Amino acid sequence: MFIKLKISFLLVAIVPLFIYPQQWKKDRQQREQWNVWAITANAGYTSYYGDLSSYDGNYLEKLHYESGPAMGIVVTKHFDRLFAISGQIISGKIKGYFDNASFKSEIFEYNLHLRLNLINLFAPRNNHKVGLVFFGRLGNFIFKTTQTITSEGTIENITNQSRVPELVYFTGGEISVQLFENLSISSELSIRKCKNDMVDGTVLNDNDDYYSYLNVGITYYFSNFKKGPIRNKARIAHSDKRLKALK
Repeated sequence: MFIKLKISFLLVAIVPLFIYPQQWKKDRQQREQWNVWAITANAGYTSYYGDLSSYDGNYLEKLHYESGPAMGIVVTKHFDRLFAISGQIISGKIKGYFDNASFKSEIFEYNLHLRLNLINLFAPRNNHKVGLVFFGRLGNFIFKTTQTITSEGTIENITNQSRVPELVYFTGGEISVQLFENLSISSELSIRKCKNDMVDGTVLNDNDDYYSYLNVGITYYFSNFKKGPIRNKARIAHSDKRLKALK
C-alpha cells in the first residue's frame, strides 16, 4: 500500500513537469507568431470639420465639398495577438466655404498610436481571416492654408501656415481581411482633433478644428504570423521522415 502511494505521488509530481513546459512552449510559440513587423500603404480622403463646415450631416456632400485626397504609410510592430504599436505619416488636403469665405489646406501629419485587436480579445484561440482593430494616440501635424474672402466685389487671399508642429489627438477603427498569409486589405476611419483653430483660417466660437481620414489600404507582413505551431511541427516531422528515407 505504501509503495502504491509513493508511485502515485511520483506520478502526480512528474507529469506536470512534462505537461506545463509543453504548454509554456506552445504559449511562447503563439507569442512569437505575432511578434512581427508590418507595413501598410493606404489612400483615401481627409475631411474637414470646423467653423466653416456646412455638410457635417451628409457625408457624401462632405466628401465632395469639404474633403481632399490623402495618402499615408503605417509601420506596425505586433507584440502579441492583442497589441501593436504603429508609426504613421499622412499627407492630405481639406477645403471648405461658408458665406463669403473659403479655404484650402494642405496637411502633413506624423504620429504614434497603440492598436488593440478586438476580435482576438474576445475570441483568442482562433486564427481569424477578418480583423477589427481599435486605435488611438496623439501626434503632430503642420499645415498651410490659403483663405479667400470676397467682399463688395473684391477678393482677398490670405495665407496662413503653422510655424511649429501642432498637436493632434485621434481615435478610430480598422477592419481588415486576410488575403494570403503575408497580405491583407483594410479600410480605416479615424477622427482627429487639432489643438489649433486656424486650420481653416478662421477663429470662431473658440472651438478647435477637426479632420477625419477615411482610407483603404494594403498590408504586407514580414513573417507568417498566422501560421500555427502544430502546422510547423508537422512539417518538421515529415521533413525528418523524408531525410530518413533518403538515407
